[in-house]
Amino acid sequence: PLAGPLTEFVAASRAAGSAQWQRSYVDTFDQKRKCSLYLSYFATGDTRKRGTALVTFLEAYRAAGFEFDAQDLPDYLPAVLEFSARSDDEIAGALLAAHVEGIEVLRAALEGMHSPWANVVRTITLSLPPVDRATQERILSLVSEGPPTETVGLSFLGNLPPFSPREGTGV
Repeated sequence: PLAGPLTEFVAASRAAGSAQWQRSYVDTFDQKRKCSLYLSYFATGDTRKRGTALVTFLEAYRAAGFEFDAQDLPDYLPAVLEFSARSDDEIAGALLAAHVEGIEVLRAALEGMHSPWANVVRTITLSLPPVDRATQERILSLVSEGPPTETVGLSFLGNLPPFSPREGTGV
């Protein structure tokens, strides 16, 4: 059952051609918040908590006997999948299962866009433990609200007068 969606994905990537496929990748994963390939982003957004989450990923790699030595962040989904594929340690599966909400948000966003990458992410979700009701509720919340945002230090913005451009300045 896992082979079908992956075969469709490979066929779509070959049919698109390299340049088009690269543009599509950037448009999908670099331009849309709900299509982030960084797992901790869904749980922490771009907040100060993200640093702690990234350290947790590094500690998980080390606990399983791996040293993360890549140019990307340790929560990058392809890196976590590679870690899972190369490790017999239960930590790898636990790391993916701990971020099932983000993976499901990514899947839903990709499916909503009819993206060929949805097939790959769907395959990942099929390999994870079933989602319980509480997890489903967290997923629905993330789908509707998006990842957390941080407004610490921005409260002064509410006290500013409305912006009105000065005449003749072009601003």
